[in-house]
Amino acid sequence: MERKPLQKQPDRDFLQFARWVSGAPFFGLAAACGAAAVLLLRGGEWSLSTALYLAVPLAGMLVLYGVLAAVAKARYGLKIPLLPRVLRLPALLLAVALAALCIALAR
Repeated sequence: MERKPLQKQPDRDFLQFARWVSGAPFFGLAAACGAAAVLLLRGGEWSLSTALYLAVPLAGMLVLYGVLAAVAKARYGLKIPLLPRVLRLPALLLAVALAALCIALAR
């Protein structure tokens, strides 16, 4: 059997998925921000479980991004940006909001 060479150009579905996953850290940050707001509204106290509750969405989305970026680089030689330009400012604002919510939870 002959081995097929790797594709030089990714297909359209892969590129659409890559566009979505490049924003995955933003969605993880948004989920962590929402979780912090819910904990604060419910009068939650800062603990290890609270920290895990806030870290898991962001860490999961970063892992998803890392795996896809590695596959895209190895298979197609593509570099996928960590955050698209459109999401950079909203991500910064969400990071500031998450930091403020975490400080409020720590009090």
